[in-house]
Amino acid sequence: MVNVEPNAEPNANRAETIKGYLDRVRELVPTEVTAAFVAINSLIPFHSDNNTYVLIFFGFLVVACWLYLNQFQGVSSIQQLVFTSLIAFPVWAFNIAMARFDFIADRTFIPAAILILVTVFAPLFAGRKT
Repeated sequence: MVNVEPNAEPNANRAETIKGYLDRVRELVPTEVTAAFVAINSLIPFHSDNNTYVLIFFGFLVVACWLYLNQFQGVSSIQQLVFTSLIAFPVWAFNIAMARFDFIADRTFIPAAILILVTVFAPLFAGRKT
């Protein structure tokens, strides 16, 4: 139950709660990093011989994710930096590039289910900027 001042509108508190949640979600993976991964993934020809290149660029983007969060978004929480850079972004990227990897071809539900779980738990790690 939310404590509401007698004269305050209940919808105003709900709107602030939703805005706070959306701000935390927005902080997770920087837009520049996600756009870069999508662009690179679509540039590299779809052939198993090229998967190494996808993984190399992915590695650079994991570092970029950490740097963007820390330098441009002011995130200093190690917990949030680790979660976003080493869990949230890799899970998201794997879902985007999943078709490239034969070992998961028969079990495409697994990366999707992991992405759902990460999305559910993300607000717990994407707390306030510190």
